[in-house]
Amino acid sequence: LTDDGEIDDLVARSVTIWHKHGKARPASDPHRALIEEGVLRVVESAKRLPTTLAGNGDVKTRHDAMEARVAQAQDPEERAQYQAARDALAEQLRLSERVTADRRRAVAKMHAHVATLERFVAVEAQALAHKDEQRQDAVDKLQAASAEVAVSCEAMSEIEAAVTAASSDAATPAATA
Repeated sequence: LTDDGEIDDLVARSVTIWHKHGKARPASDPHRALIEEGVLRVVESAKRLPTTLAGNGDVKTRHDAMEARVAQAQDPEERAQYQAARDALAEQLRLSERVTADRRRAVAKMHAHVATLERFVAVEAQALAHKDEQRQDAVDKLQAASAEVAVSCEAMSEIEAAVTAASSDAATPAATA
């Protein structure tokens, strides 16, 4: 799906949860829908995850070179042009750092979400394995885990929206003065 092994692993773990614990359930089973939504959130997030902007080292080197040229320039027009180039490179660095930070946050949230799905499946299996006298406690834990998956899905939606917005901002050229 991506060129990032970490993200591909998260997607694979989610899809495995679907195949093992969701797909065979009847459509009327509310846990099927919960698992399906949880897995789809991971897949969609992986597709939308921004790639880290390449070449930050090169941009930093070019920025530093423009800074030196600004300091050395004698002609006001020459200095203004180098300043404009330096400022554009500085903006590129800021945007790249923002996209990188947003991506790291989104990946961390994906890890938490997949772990929540895995916990849900484990709690559900425990609930099914208990005898009647212990079943209610297990069912209570399952309901709590179910709520956690729902909250995690909602949080994934918010992360997806933030990442999409950040990617759009990074793709929009900065206005120059």
